[in-house]
Amino acid sequence: MGTAIASKSCFHEVLDSVLHRSTEELFGRAGVARAVASSDASRQVDDLHVGAMITFDGPRIRGALMLICTFGVAARTRPAKLGAAAQLSGSTARDWILIRDWTGELANQLAGRMKNRLHSFGITFQIAPPVALSGRGLALALQKPHGSQTLAFGSGDGCVRVLIDLAAEPQLASPAPRPGVEESAREGDVIEF
Repeated sequence: MGTAIASKSCFHEVLDSVLHRSTEELFGRAGVARAVASSDASRQVDDLHVGAMITFDGPRIRGALMLICTFGVAARTRPAKLGAAAQLSGSTARDWILIRDWTGELANQLAGRMKNRLHSFGITFQIAPPVALSGRGLALALQKPHGSQTLAFGSGDGCVRVLIDLAAEPQLASPAPRPGVEESAREGDVIEF
């Protein structure tokens, strides 16, 4: 009678690396510093914060990703062709609508980067459209579920937080990508059907 030996999954190690790299690339141009200690991860959100949540679902993984930052950080990352960040003060409803919309796009880009990188490990999933939040809606959405992970980048008013909550997660035997997995599109590439 043999006993099965359960192998330890390295999925959380891979996911942590993927999220750090993806977030640092996405926000690096805005001057957001590298990951900081988790003390800033629990910093209270206030009326100057915006966020967006994206759910994802696939054969081996299911969960939600939430991106939280200040109005100022979101404004600094907004491309000039969409309107200068200096013109957005946060004092009008129009400014908040534009920044909430842009924060949804940032969350979408982050989820897309995560999806592309996890694809090389044989992990595939679909991404739902983002839900943009601010104020009371953001505070309610941040009721941290058991088992979620929060990463913080930067500090103070320049802090970006990424919260990921997994309802189902894959088992990975190796932190190395699978050989022979077709490369996914690079960030910024356009795919036509």
